Amino acid sequence: MNITMKVKKILITAGNSISTDNKNLHTWNHYLEDGYDEVYHLGADALGNRLIVRRVTEKLLSMNEPNADIDVVILSCGLSYHHYISNSKQYLNSQQIVDVAMRQLESLKTNEPTLYEIAKERGEIDTMTEANSDQHIDIHGNVIDKDLYAYMYFAPMLDDKTVKEYYEKFVNTINNWEETTFAILNLQELCKSRNANFFWGNSLDTYYNVYEERIKYNNPHVAWAYDNLDMERCFCMQGMTKWTRDNFSKSRGFADYTHPSQSAHKQFTKSVIQPFIINSK
Repeated sequence: MNITMKVKKILITAGNSISTDNKNLHTWNHYLEDGYDEVYHLGADALGNRLIVRRVTEKLLSMNEPNADIDVVILSCGLSYHHYISNSKQYLNSQQIVDVAMRQLESLKTNEPTLYEIAKERGEIDTMTEANSDQHIDIHGNVIDKDLYAYMYFAPMLDDKTVKEYYEKFVNTINNWEETTFAILNLQELCKSRNANFFWGNSLDTYYNVYEERIKYNNPHVAWAYDNLDMERCFCMQGMTKWTRDNFSKSRGFADYTHPSQSAHKQFTKSVIQPFIINSK
């Protein structure tokens, strides 16, 4: 008698705030869960692409599931999100990020009390406070004592002079693009070696635009990693936000000025990601 063993199906997802499911706004990875036996969502607000890939890489390397059907799905973020290993004694440290967030909340409370109360009632204040309280983490996302070295992550729009200085002196768009590409390529090759199915897309159109406008013809010598990407594994090169603008009105498609609404997330998953994964197997 032949006994057919059920193959365990595992889903690993990652990204930044557009991929961070919460009680106030379910995101694309929430709607992708159906049919999987185990699900791991590794995204978090403000994670940069290099830290996104590190977290997925660590998860894959820690798993011992040689017979499982593993799908790794990431939605890369904008190019300018960075991470830095530091502690509280370093010139650039996570407490600065927390301080900026708290100043923003106090400013909102003072200058826009009605908006503050609305946001508080919706749970958005708690969400923001929680998101900014864990800016000093290990690879699993656990909060680490600020005197110890750990990952901090941040974005250039933060109103902090040290962060601004960092971006002015040590960051440029071409480097960000190349490092993002190299990170995606590394994850692609790791998934091959672990017999996992790799799928990726972009949250914004920045990655695509930089390639078309600044890399393709003017700097092709830094595109070697891009040339080795399996584009048949990319389900959305021009970004989820562009897809949302193309398929929804602004009022229905966006929860705020940058983040797609829950309706957009659900439709994006059902009409783009899920069919793409099914047709790729």
